[in-house]
Amino acid sequence: MRRAKTLIIGLMLLVVALLAAIAIGETPKACKVTDLAGYNAALAAPKDSKSLDERLIIYIVQPDTTWRVYPGNIGADFYHNAFLAYAIDTLLSLNEGESFSKTMIWDGKDSVANFGYNLTDTSDCKTYHSFAEDNIKVIAALFDQSAGHAASSDTVGGSAAPFLAYYCDAAAAATVDSQWCNNVSENFTHSVFAEVGTATWCSACPSMNYYMHLVDLLYDLPFYYVEMVYDVDSIASARMTDYNLSWVPTAYFDGGYRVQVGSEPDWTVADTIMSVGSRAVNPFGLCVSVNWLGDGRLEITVELSPNSAPQKPAAPSGPVAGKNGVSLQYTASTTDPETDDVYFKFIWKDGDTSSWLGPYSSGTNCLAPHSWASPGTYSVKVKARDKWNFETIWSDPITVKIYDYVAGDADDNGTVNILDVGYIIRYLYKGGSAPNHAAAADADGNNNVNILDVGYIVGYLYKGGPPPIYR
Repeated sequence: MRRAKTLIIGLMLLVVALLAAIAIGETPKACKVTDLAGYNAALAAPKDSKSLDERLIIYIVQPDTTWRVYPGNIGADFYHNAFLAYAIDTLLSLNEGESFSKTMIWDGKDSVANFGYNLTDTSDCKTYHSFAEDNIKVIAALFDQSAGHAASSDTVGGSAAPFLAYYCDAAAAATVDSQWCNNVSENFTHSVFAEVGTATWCSACPSMNYYMHLVDLLYDLPFYYVEMVYDVDSIASARMTDYNLSWVPTAYFDGGYRVQVGSEPDWTVADTIMSVGSRAVNPFGLCVSVNWLGDGRLEITVELSPNSAPQKPAAPSGPVAGKNGVSLQYTASTTDPETDDVYFKFIWKDGDTSSWLGPYSSGTNCLAPHSWASPGTYSVKVKARDKWNFETIWSDPITVKIYDYVAGDADDNGTVNILDVGYIIRYLYKGGSAPNHAAAADADGNNNVNILDVGYIVGYLYKGGPPPIYR
């Protein structure tokens, strides 16, 4: 969906992990935190839970940073999606039908200076790990403030280090070149978000950094994460205090709905994302975008609104039979509860799926032409999504049979017309050539080519009769 799955990248990451493992040797599953500020449940709770329903945080992160995970070791990797600052951290109350939109300018010069980047040095701005246009990402997360849920950050040692978890309802992300809105699909009620409590001094942290990065790059999942390197960033430290961070690394999926202490393999992380992503949430459309203004300044726009997916489309309508190589046209439609514009995607056969077609106004028809290369029986389905990336499930199928001829096309020129009438008459009564496909000349489908087929074609062409029959 949003990540190039390349074997080369996977092998490179594996080499880095092996080098790190060799250098570090046997490492603990997690390192005990002793230097973080004390947790205060009262401060972690919303100030007025009766009137404030959601907490919106926009994280500024760098896909690649100059900070190394457990530095000084051969093969030590850089942190990926490392937290720099908040663009916004606010409490919102949205009534039914209300939406929220805000454009802000985030001036990163002070933050950049704190992290040792020199914006006046153009060579520094071009380095791979610099604070630059091609190395910045924003992640928006929406946390439900209606109730705190009892959770623990000490699953290694038991149920100590309690905190109140406020679950994430939606997440979205953007770079200067790409945008990923909160995604709702057949398997996901929302995009999953994780905050990783980590520190540069921790010998157990490189493996989690590696596996989270691997999932981010190679798995086709609606998932975003941020590395909260608390020993190099005071805001990250404060956020980890909200979670009563007890061990590093610890990943907080969806605001603490699932807490993972210590690293797990990428497939386990992917399973966690699938499980967390299917839970019930307050449905929100959420999108964020970012423009690079230069000199460390970003223009960030966020839009959110309570939202529902379009209605499941009916089965596509269109021809149920045709000839291979000949384009046939199919129609789909649906309505959206908020009357948002909708997009459609068709599946023509296994492994052959259209791109998203649209936008179309809610309730209008989408017309999609398609041809099949080979004769066979195909199951055609369609699904829809709205502008917020809320997808429907697949429609019921329509079964399409594709033949190597056109029914009624006796002369095999690809079209049914009066010439086919003459061709059949010559064949039947004047010693003309037999049709290349006897089934094509058998227009009425009675398994015989005779004068009745002539009348059938004439009736279809000039008297509004039914089309020739495939057999």
